[in-house]
Amino acid sequence: MCIRDRSKISEQVVKLQKRYEDRTKEAARLEESLRKAQEKLESAQSLVGKLGGEKGRWANRKKTIETEIALVPTTGLLAGAFITYLGGANESRREEIFAEWQSLVRLEHFKFATFMCTESQLLKWKGEGLPADDLSIENAIILLNSTKTPLIIDPSTQATEWLKLHLKQSGFTVDVLNQQDSKFVTQLELAIRFGKTHVLCVDTCLLYTSP
Repeated sequence: MCIRDRSKISEQVVKLQKRYEDRTKEAARLEESLRKAQEKLESAQSLVGKLGGEKGRWANRKKTIETEIALVPTTGLLAGAFITYLGGANESRREEIFAEWQSLVRLEHFKFATFMCTESQLLKWKGEGLPADDLSIENAIILLNSTKTPLIIDPSTQATEWLKLHLKQSGFTVDVLNQQDSKFVTQLELAIRFGKTHVLCVDTCLLYTSP
């Protein structure tokens, strides 16, 4: 073999090595692109799966809302009756009477407090000092939704303090009148005349009047 042939072979080897390196790099790039595409595909499949579950959840929620809307006349009647007639009853008596009413209208699993207020409202009331028990929450709902002037027996003054704070944080100017005050009658007359919001303290009872 002559030197010229050997030189040509060396050139061809170099070219082949260069092509091999280029093809190797191209293969690596394709492999990386394939890996990224596979990751995107898996992410897309995961998202589709989650959206499928979300669709099912929203479908169930839609059915629940439709059922609740259809029951509004009945649940509204029960809630109105609770506010009107059960404010003076103790907790056990309320449960007894309300269970009878639910049986009459054939409605189960109805909670008065859940129907009348939101979770955010409950959290706000608790932050204002309202006790977290069901009776206190029911009383607060009755107090704020009654069309009559509520009479509250409150020896612990929890209701008084919560009501004053709640009204002030709701934008009302609240005056507290005490029966022992010498100007009690005059202040009460002015409150009625000008439609002011007052909390009237009578010994261990209090009256809440609103415009």
